[in-house]
Amino acid sequence: MQKKRIFFLVVTLFTLVCSAFSVYGLMNAQSIEPTYDEQAKDELQNSFELFSYYVAEQLDPNYKPISFKDPVDAEEAKRIEDFVQNRIYATYTTMNQDSNFYYEAEYKGKTITSAENFSSKHWTLFENNEDPRIQNALYSEIAWNFGTETAKNIQIHEPKNVKVAFYVHDPVIRNGKYIAHLSNIDALILPQMIFGFFLPLALAVLIVLIFKNKVECETVFFKDFIKWKFEPAFLFSTIGYLLLCMGIFSLSLACMNREFYMTFETIKGIVPISYILYFCLWMLLYWMYWLDLVYIKRMFAEGFLRFVKKDTLLFTFIRWVHKKVKELMEYSLFEGNSATKLVLLFGLFVLVTIFFNIPVLGWFLMMACLIYGLIQGKKYYNRLHKQYDITLEATKKLAEGRFDEVLPYPVGPFQSIYNSLLQVKTGFEKALQEGIQSQNMKTELISNVSHDLKTPLTGIKTYVELVESTDDPKKIKEYAKKIEGYTNRLDRLVVDLFDVSKANSGNIELEKQMIDITSLIEQVNAEHIDALQKKNISIVLKHPDHPVFLDLDPNKTMRIFENLTNNIAKYSHDHTRVFMDIEDQGDLVKITYRNTSSLPLDFNPDEIVERFVRGDKSRHEIGSGLGLAIVKSFTEVQNGTFKIEIDGDLFKAIVTFKKENE
Repeated sequence: MQKKRIFFLVVTLFTLVCSAFSVYGLMNAQSIEPTYDEQAKDELQNSFELFSYYVAEQLDPNYKPISFKDPVDAEEAKRIEDFVQNRIYATYTTMNQDSNFYYEAEYKGKTITSAENFSSKHWTLFENNEDPRIQNALYSEIAWNFGTETAKNIQIHEPKNVKVAFYVHDPVIRNGKYIAHLSNIDALILPQMIFGFFLPLALAVLIVLIFKNKVECETVFFKDFIKWKFEPAFLFSTIGYLLLCMGIFSLSLACMNREFYMTFETIKGIVPISYILYFCLWMLLYWMYWLDLVYIKRMFAEGFLRFVKKDTLLFTFIRWVHKKVKELMEYSLFEGNSATKLVLLFGLFVLVTIFFNIPVLGWFLMMACLIYGLIQGKKYYNRLHKQYDITLEATKKLAEGRFDEVLPYPVGPFQSIYNSLLQVKTGFEKALQEGIQSQNMKTELISNVSHDLKTPLTGIKTYVELVESTDDPKKIKEYAKKIEGYTNRLDRLVVDLFDVSKANSGNIELEKQMIDITSLIEQVNAEHIDALQKKNISIVLKHPDHPVFLDLDPNKTMRIFENLTNNIAKYSHDHTRVFMDIEDQGDLVKITYRNTSSLPLDFNPDEIVERFVRGDKSRHEIGSGLGLAIVKSFTEVQNGTFKIEIDGDLFKAIVTFKKENE
């Protein structure tokens, strides 16, 4: 933190000191008297000579500067004459309004002058020696605007018997006018400009090299600028330098010839304001130095190649093109939107075409794209060949039944085929799993049916033998009742199995009618009240205040709730409550039974509704294991749903029926 503050303080002080020296340099240059070089003198001489045409016209009414050698169209002649008059008048106006200029003219005893009480002190005389250039100046003006052939047809007349004396103030008054502009002010400020631009730059480079790059990059202002991409930073710096240099140079010239002060002479304190403005321009320029030097140092300190790859928009664009080309190559051959591919191809083609048409650079870009295309084409061919081999190998593994070896893998344009192979693999595995599960269920079904059939048959056989071995009427009657009980149990088992089979096969007839589901459940509860009271189980029935009618088969529906209530009577914990909720949900009616089980609920809710599956795995309770299977079958055959939910010892059976349109 301390080093960052020191660096920021050094930068700030350096900028302020150098800016102050630049202002001092301007003030020092203003104290030097300007002079004229030969080019400035020649331009002044030409202006004086054009000025003399206007003075001659004022003194001699018959004088005309030009005439035509050959006849010319009247309109064209007027255009040329008007141009000449405007040009010499403009020169006269410019010169006459300049306090650095004084003239005297005489013609046939008549004299005109630009000022009275003229003293030659501090004035330099420019004599009119009737130099042939007097014709060349006006000739050049006409040739430039009307063409050389037109100029050749014009006769330029020099003023005769007119004497004109031109004087220029010495030293030149810096009034921002024409003559002040011609003085060599540029030569006065050029050394100061060179000193102000390059010496601070060299010192700034030295200071930047002394401090560590990490310290500079974490300093306020710098830490934000170095995050810019190269192209925006370069554009910002270029425009900044251009505007600041133009502003500094223009303000320097304006201040040197006092034009700036004369333009804003009504503003109080304009001189110090100009120095403050000049100081601010230099200060901004030096800050630009610091920002760019730290940016350049960071460019090389972190690795030039890394910088090019990460922090240039050009390389970002190249990566984007590379990514799109790669995506295009990875498109599946047999799926996807073809229009997207065509648009992408066309877009890339347009971009490349634009770049190719850039002079000189286009040829290098074309060669770079050609080399890039050959390299990528070779890589693409090798990758395509490898992906094809992987897809072919996956097909062989599936054919040989080696499903576990076929795993998800990116194969580019063959991805749709590979995904289809994975779907085939999943389908085979699912079918195989279902086949194994079906076989296991068949085995378990045979075992359960054998057990449930064997129990009553064994009882019947045993008591038949007892009847045959005794003559006691009381015992025969007792044995007969036992045989009757086993026979009824066997009969119920066969009937249940028959009902489930018909429901699952769809070969069942329904005799539907509108029934009040609440009344039906209350009737079932009344029929099982004795069995429930034996275990001190109480029923809490919650139902809507209005009748809930459903179009169902009453016998099948009665069987559904009888089986559920039987399960409650068999497996509910003693001294508990059973909750039965009937909910009218508009298009649906939901019936929920909740009871607390006396046995551990350690089975799968989905498996308990299968045939011959019982929660009582020891099978010591009387039952066929078809109760919930019948509930599920009779519910689904009437377009309803049935599901089991388990939460600890809480057993929840949910039956849902759709309402038919009334």
